[in-house]
Amino acid sequence: MTFKHGQSPHKCRTRLYRIWTMMRYRCRNKKNHLYCLRGIKVCKQWEDFIIFARWSMKNGYNDDLQIDRIDNDGNYKPSNCRFVIPRKNAQNRSDFKGGYLNKYGTYCLSIKFHREAIYLGSYSTLEESRKIYFKAADMAEKGIRPTRSNINV
Repeated sequence: MTFKHGQSPHKCRTRLYRIWTMMRYRCRNKKNHLYCLRGIKVCKQWEDFIIFARWSMKNGYNDDLQIDRIDNDGNYKPSNCRFVIPRKNAQNRSDFKGGYLNKYGTYCLSIKFHREAIYLGSYSTLEESRKIYFKAADMAEKGIRPTRSNINV
């Protein structure tokens, strides 16, 4: 079997081809409550791997990045997708809580930086906790160690 895009269905698949395949699978798997059952789809033009691959290369794809939907409730389409580092992608998950709710009713927050867990404090609201987390994650991405004292809300 010959593929017009030069990608193999077996051993020679590229990472980008696997990303494209899994993106389509997540949206079509009727048991997947995070994608299919929420109505998330892949746009028609991206059903063609060549078009998806061209868009990816023009929009910063490299093997260290993951595809991310900017609006987590939106579809996979050029205007709603980007390539980001795994940490940034994890922040955009629909199940990201912004810390955990402890027995006192506050959100305890920590972040990993170079394999070290850094406690960022306890916050009374989820919104406040998320705001602090995203600021700390941006600092960590720039190589700055986030601490409670250098994160000013």
